[in-house]
Amino acid sequence: MVDREKIAALGMTQADVGAALSAALGGNYVNNFSTAGCSYRVIPQVLQVNRLNPEQILDYYIRTPAGAMIQARTVAHIETSTQPESINHFQPLNSATLSGVSAVGQGELLAKLKRRRPILMTTAARVLGVVPLVWACGAGAAGRHDMGLVIFAGLSIGTLLTLFMVPAMYMFIGETHHQQTQQTLPGSDLRTTKT
Repeated sequence: MVDREKIAALGMTQADVGAALSAALGGNYVNNFSTAGCSYRVIPQVLQVNRLNPEQILDYYIRTPAGAMIQARTVAHIETSTQPESINHFQPLNSATLSGVSAVGQGELLAKLKRRRPILMTTAARVLGVVPLVWACGAGAAGRHDMGLVIFAGLSIGTLLTLFMVPAMYMFIGETHHQQTQQTLPGSDLRTTKT
C-alpha cells in the first residue's frame, strides 16, 4: 500500500511510484543494442535473487522529483489479503450457483427414466468430460473455465429439453392427430373416448 500523504510531501504521485516499481519488476522491452554484429534486446529488470519474495520490493529505490533516491519502504508497506480467484457475473451483477437434489429416490428415478437411459449416458459422458475445464486453474484458466461452463450448461439444458419438452410435444401432436383421424374415419359411427 502506498502512503498518499508521504508521496505527496515528496512531490510525487501514485503513478510515479508505480512507474518506478514496474520498471524494476516488469521486464518490459525497452530497446535494441548492437555489438559484435549481433542485435540484443534491452529488458531492464531487477535480478531474480532480489525479487524472490514480496518484502524485497520495499528495498528498491525510487527517484524523487528532486533527484534524491529513497527506498520504497519510505512511502509504501505490504499488506496481504485473500481474494477469490474469479468472481462470477451475470450481466453487470455478481452471481452465485445454486444446486439442488431431487426428492425422488435414485431407484425410482432410474426406473422412470429407463426409456431415456441412452440419452442420459451419452450426455453424462460429455458433461463429465468438460468438468476439468469448469474447474480449471492456473495460466489461461479463465478462458478454459468459460468455455467449459458454456459446454457444460449447454449440454445440460439441451438434455433437459430433450427429456421433457420433446416427449411432451410428441404427445400433444399425437393426440391432435389421433383426434383428427377418429373424426374422419369413413363409415364409422364409433368414437373412442379417453378414460
